[in-house]
Amino acid sequence: MQSALVKLGLLRKSDIDGEYGWLTVLAVRAAQGRLGLVPDATCGLNTADALRISPWPMV
Repeated sequence: MQSALVKLGLLRKSDIDGEYGWLTVLAVRAAQGRLGLVPDATCGLNTADALRISPWPMV
C-alpha cells in the first residue's frame, strides 16, 4: 500500500517501512479524499480497489 501512496505523491520512498504508522494513516486519508472516498484512514476494499492493490495482507 505504501508503494501505491508513493506513486500518488503522498509518501516518500524513504517513508516505506511496512508499518501502518501515522504517516501512512495521513497518506491514506489524503488518498481517499483525492479518490472521492470517505476519508476514514482505513484501507478497506474500496480503498484497495481505488489504489489498485490487493486488499489481502502480504505475509
